[in-house]
Amino acid sequence: MAKSEHNVISGNDLLGGHVVYWTAQETWSADMGQAVVLSAQDAANELNLANTTQNETVGAEINPVDASSAIPKPTKRRDAIRLNGPSPEVMVFLPDTAPAAIAAE
Repeated sequence: MAKSEHNVISGNDLLGGHVVYWTAQETWSADMGQAVVLSAQDAANELNLANTTQNETVGAEINPVDASSAIPKPTKRRDAIRLNGPSPEVMVFLPDTAPAAIAAE
């Protein structure tokens, strides 16, 4: 599969688990509108830098996007689902103690 011309880097917040996006300021944001859009080569280089923040995030990866509008849009179904958060059906299976356990860490 050919590499996408436009990409963002996403990961999961280490404590909260929500999706975060790498920004031009070399920080993470939960707002995809703040994600820096990168070429395939630049994304690979930035991914290495983003992976140095492992005390903040896990699972950093490159995701192709449609950059034809002001806010990049995921081009893969998986990334579109991640952007909108877990569905209510998934949340049913989390134990009631999960938020307290995460906050205690």
